[in-house]
Amino acid sequence: FFYFILKHSNAHVFGVGQMTLDYFKSRGFKEKHLTNLPIFVDVSKNPEDYRKNKADIFKKYNVTDDGFLLSAGSRLIYEKGFDILIDAIAELPDDIKSKVKCVIVGKGEEEENLKAQIEKNGLSDIVVMEPWMEFGEFTALIANSHAFVHPCRFDAFGATIFGHALGVTVLGNIGAGAAYDRVVNGENGYLFKNNNPEELSKLIEKIMKEKSKLKTLGDNARKTALKWSPENGVALLKEKIK
Repeated sequence: FFYFILKHSNAHVFGVGQMTLDYFKSRGFKEKHLTNLPIFVDVSKNPEDYRKNKADIFKKYNVTDDGFLLSAGSRLIYEKGFDILIDAIAELPDDIKSKVKCVIVGKGEEEENLKAQIEKNGLSDIVVMEPWMEFGEFTALIANSHAFVHPCRFDAFGATIFGHALGVTVLGNIGAGAAYDRVVNGENGYLFKNNNPEELSKLIEKIMKEKSKLKTLGDNARKTALKWSPENGVALLKEKIK
């Protein structure tokens, strides 16, 4: 009944991400009454400002000169899909896997299950669980990663926006709102299908073999983030509510 009233009013609906707008369209809302107003992230700081921490971060996690650092983070619950990421790393060929370091930041009910999964797959020297980081430390980790992984089975929006803001290639699950919204395959990252560690594993292998392309992907990721600055969000609101 509420949707019926709203749908037939003069109200304009702002939704967080394209997934939300698709939902309202499925309820019969007209596209002209819908606007994507996602979560905005500060893009005032240049990603290069974080790169000065690279040597310390690589030393802390034993990333070699020819190594490959992946980062990810959020609450450790089933929907966030970190088990998918761990399975994807486990499926990598041994020569590729030996060069990977993956840092997962977060706490939650799945923590012990994820640690057991890491142990079971013999990944204790490859996948590191960090229960907590200050935000500045987390952003520095992402900024100095070769790729940021957003593996969520479902996320209303999520951390793809941080990877892009920091000029980093994102590998995102199509079920994650921000990844679905922002990632363009081969341009600023890659999408993989829900619950598909095999596909994610192939993408990790692909970008490792095409490491020279990561700079271009990262630059495009940053350009994507700049399109959705807080300032642009304010301008969009003013345009739609005038």
